Order: sequence, then C-alpha cells, then structure tokens
Amino acid sequence: MTCIRPQGYHATLDLRLERSDTVVFLDTPWWVCARRAFFRGIRKRPVGFQLPKGCDESALRRLREEWSLVWRICRVRRSERELELRTLPRHGDHVALCVLRSKRAARDYLSA
Repeated sequence: MTCIRPQGYHATLDLRLERSDTVVFLDTPWWVCARRAFFRGIRKRPVGFQLPKGCDESALRRLREEWSLVWRICRVRRSERELELRTLPRHGDHVALCVLRSKRAARDYLSA
C-alpha cells in the first residue's frame, strides 16, 4: 500500500507505484487539507519536545511558517492532484486504487 501525499514527492511516485499493490488517495477539499495542516502546525508541542541547540522558534515565526504552508496548499493543490491522478493509470494493471474524500470515509476504510 502506498500513501500519496497531496503536497508532493512526485519525483519518486512512479517508483513507489511500481512496488505497490494498493493506493489510498486522500482526496479531501483543499480547504480541509489547509485547515488541518495549519492547526497541526500551531498545536502545542508535546511535553519534553526540544528543538536542537541553536534553533530558535518564536510563536510568531511558527505562525508565519504555517500560513506559508496554507498558502502553498491553496496555490498548488489542484495541479499536484491532477499530476498524481494522471500518473496512477500508468500502473493500473497491478495497483488497486481507493479514493477517500472525507475523514469518515478514511475511518470506515481503516475499520474494514
């Protein structure tokens, strides 16, 4: 099984698909993806989490970086999705494709 990340890794996609028997394509709306990425990024760090020495991270810097990620998702989500969906048929003879469009669909898929 291969997990295709909507944000990239196109350079090795063909190689990974050659070695896969199943692809689970998470095809959520761009705004859901952007919202989840943003909140995942600003979430409080776990107890005991430490950055390496010399790496400073202010709350403002983290917020700026997360907004940058949201902007990237908004800007390239459609083109990356289309590229991935064009690549999949080249491996259709040996790769089963499961497209999940919601959190509920993913939950149902995992519980089956």
